[in-house]
Parts: sequence; C-alpha cells; structure tokens
Amino acid sequence: MDQKKAYRKIAITLFLVLGLLVVVFAAMLLFNVTDYGITIASFGATVMMILSKKKVENRKIIGAYIAASVIGFIMARVPGSVLFNVAVAGVASVIAMTVLEMQHAPAIGIAIAMVLNNFSFWTDVTIIFSILLIIGMAMILKSFIRNPERILNFVKIETEKINWDF
Repeated sequence: MDQKKAYRKIAITLFLVLGLLVVVFAAMLLFNVTDYGITIASFGATVMMILSKKKVENRKIIGAYIAASVIGFIMARVPGSVLFNVAVAGVASVIAMTVLEMQHAPAIGIAIAMVLNNFSFWTDVTIIFSILLIIGMAMILKSFIRNPERILNFVKIETEKINWDF
C-alpha cells in the first residue's frame, strides 16, 4: 500500500470516528444523562458490539430496538404498578425478540427505560431516532474499517481528485 492510500484511509477513518463522536456528544447534550442512563448504556453496548464483533446482523439489531421500543411505549401507558410494567416490558421484549428471531440483549434496556421514564410520545420518537442514527453510523464505520473502497465508491469519492499530501 502506498503512502497516499494509507493517508486516505487514516483520514477517512478519523473523519467517521469524529462524526460518531459528535453525534453521541450531541445526544448526551439533548438528553439528561441521569434520566436516560439505561438508554445510553443500552445503545453504548450495541455500538461496542457492532464495532468489536466480526459478524453482526444489522436486521436483528434494528428489529430488536424497534420491537423493544413498541413494547416499552405500550407498557409505559398501561396504568398500574411501574415495577410490574417494567417486568412485563422486559419479559415481553425477550419473548418478542425470540419469536421474531431478532435477539439483541441491549435492546431490552430501551423497553425498561421507556416504562421507567414515561416520557411523551415525541420524546420517545426522538430517543429512538437518535439511537438508530448512532447505530447506523457505527455500522457505516465498521463497514469502512473492513472495506474502505466500498464506502468510497458509495459516496463517489475519486482518489485522483483529492490531494492527500500532508
């Protein structure tokens, strides 16, 4: 590998990492960490799994978060004991993920957090959108780290047009 290609890969990897850092930091600023602690821990574990495992099925991760979010949203609106609703949301999430063959353990945290916090509909939607955005960025970063040429072709960056001499 020549020096220009190495510089290019390093520069783009750093750009993707910086982008992920900015989005995560913005999410932390938007959401009170103490209120959203379970949610942040949940998607933090997911990002770590995406970046560290050789093979992670994106369909399972996104499906698990959507299923757990729906269950958490419903259980947050059911009157009764919060502790009972948290237990039902956790168990129902596990069952739904198993039946749908989308097992992803950290996603259970989102169902529990939604019941405990009982936020408004739009707050829940914003949380889910932020989580899916960050997970998507982590998936793109992992894809780039594994095969940088694929991402460069996707965004149509031509190496000849970029001056990589530092």
